[in-house]
Amino acid sequence: MKIKLYTTLVFILLFSNYSLSQEKDIKIFSDFQFGGNLKIFNGKNFFSDAHESSYIGFLMDLNVLEYSNFNVGVLYENNVSEVRKPEIAGNFNYMSLNHYSGYIGYKYDYKKFTFHPKIMIGDVKTKQKASGYYATNNGNYWGINGQINYNVSKKLAVFSAIGYNFYTFKVKTTPEYENYFNKSNALNISLGIKF
Repeated sequence: MKIKLYTTLVFILLFSNYSLSQEKDIKIFSDFQFGGNLKIFNGKNFFSDAHESSYIGFLMDLNVLEYSNFNVGVLYENNVSEVRKPEIAGNFNYMSLNHYSGYIGYKYDYKKFTFHPKIMIGDVKTKQKASGYYATNNGNYWGINGQINYNVSKKLAVFSAIGYNFYTFKVKTTPEYENYFNKSNALNISLGIKF
């Protein structure tokens, strides 16, 4: 999944530099944003049952290519939650989630505000940590996200976003527990600054 994502982004960059270089409304690496992030897992699954359902973290987002209000970008998120039920999670202290994704979005400006819906797809890596050892697992996710920017100036904005992510993991377990360990959903809330 990561190789496909990176290959697609390189292709977009090369294509935009070669064939669209004369267009004035094309922007490359036009803005960067970072902020706090909260994921709230819901339903009956490993992420909401074994850990605190709220995973707190941060995000970094780079708008790679923008053309005629459409944009393509890359996103990194890191979220952490403490183990609530060691009888399910094992002798671990906490779980961290690392998200790597690409997205396509559309920007709509209205006075001092910009509305920015996105569709994301990417990889997620979990890391469960205890004293002296850890365990990892990989998965995929996709999500939808609605973002609102308040534009302080042309180069600075404050943003808030709400979205929903759908996760699929690759835990090897007995068939009756596959959905419990491998399927999860989370509400995603963010607040931060865009440059």
